[in-house]
Amino acid sequence: MKPRAPSLHEALFPVDCSEFAAIAEHWPEDVVNEMLGLVWDAFDQMKAQHFQGFDFTQPLEQIERSLADLHMDEITLIWKQRRDGFEAFMPKQEAWEFRNRNSAGAMPPSIDICFVLIEKRAVRWSVEAKVLEEPSDVSRYLSDLTEKYLSGKGAALSDTAALVGYLRQGVAGDVFPHLQSRLKQTLKPYAKFAGRPHRITHHKRSIADFDETPFTCHHLILGLSS
Repeated sequence: MKPRAPSLHEALFPVDCSEFAAIAEHWPEDVVNEMLGLVWDAFDQMKAQHFQGFDFTQPLEQIERSLADLHMDEITLIWKQRRDGFEAFMPKQEAWEFRNRNSAGAMPPSIDICFVLIEKRAVRWSVEAKVLEEPSDVSRYLSDLTEKYLSGKGAALSDTAALVGYLRQGVAGDVFPHLQSRLKQTLKPYAKFAGRPHRITHHKRSIADFDETPFTCHHLILGLSS
């Protein structure tokens, strides 16, 4: 296959992929916690302002896209309120992962909710979102973990990323046993958000340009009705 040319993003913001660890350092723990905090706080704000008394059991079309869109609005509003002129990142919806195109005409993967490193905009921190009808409805959610993150199609320039599950019915904490059973590993609490339905899992993945690398996935279950 003929090597593809770089995208405009890749040409403007080149990333030296010789050392994955150096790239991963773009997202230190305090910055990751800040982004995760925005995701949680924005959901709280969205739920309080729009979902009080709303019936999520009724038939709804385009619910996943609608929720991610509303969530991104609230993230952006809170980020703007908190910005101090020294931001390391900016939020962006449906950002493209140009790095992982297979050919010149291929549609690049997109990210549902994204945080872009301002210093080097080819580097993005990913949050993929899925609607869960009930706590056991985790198949599509887990497909994003395997097909996007662990395959390297998504979050290629980060050793962490997040999955958000918008739970229509049921208790958020009841999702975790189903995830544990499918993943065959213990979901560990995350100290920064110990009081939230927020867990992490650790994985190994092999992606282009890098040897086998560690990867941490944050699991945030957002109860729409509870």
